[in-house]
Amino acid sequence: MPVGCSIGAAVLWTYVELFGCVDFAGFVFVDQAPLQDRSKFDNWDATKAHTGCYDEESLLAAQESWTQDTKAAHLDLVKGSLGYRHSPREGDNISDKQAREDEAFFTGISAECDPIWLARLLADHTRYDHREAIENITVPTLVMAGRRSGCFHEDGLLETVRRVERHRPGLAKASIFESGHWLFYEEPDRFNREIIDFVKACLLSP
Repeated sequence: MPVGCSIGAAVLWTYVELFGCVDFAGFVFVDQAPLQDRSKFDNWDATKAHTGCYDEESLLAAQESWTQDTKAAHLDLVKGSLGYRHSPREGDNISDKQAREDEAFFTGISAECDPIWLARLLADHTRYDHREAIENITVPTLVMAGRRSGCFHEDGLLETVRRVERHRPGLAKASIFESGHWLFYEEPDRFNREIIDFVKACLLSP
């Protein structure tokens, strides 16, 4: 039962396009829209595309940041991916110490990556349109999305559900979290519980 978050979801959609779904009992896709770029050929606009990297100009700016000012790029990723940083609310109860530790943890991980290859990967990732491939999914699908994600709007994230159900109504469902892009980090107990429940349901289904 593969679980793909962000670009991990795109990897799974590419697998479906190339090899189909026969190897899996179900899919879980976490906070990723099936097309990051905006499209002038349909209604895939700012309400569905990525909020910061969505065309040639914004892609080049992102690549410049990732390769020339990596510390700022890493920090920007944290600000956009943690819900309490992107869209703070009363009651978040995040201490300054926890916020510093979170920032250090995620920027540290980002710093281990080769910025040039990240920039190259970003170009491939943001341009690829997975919407039609998703319509070929034939197994139960769970889409998990963060309402406070700084990467995508909810409507774009839910496109996967709509695409799966275009030919197979009832095969996909959505679960919306009150967190950001890294909802598995901000709401780990709920995330793990829903994954386990979904896996059990898939394995018990005829």
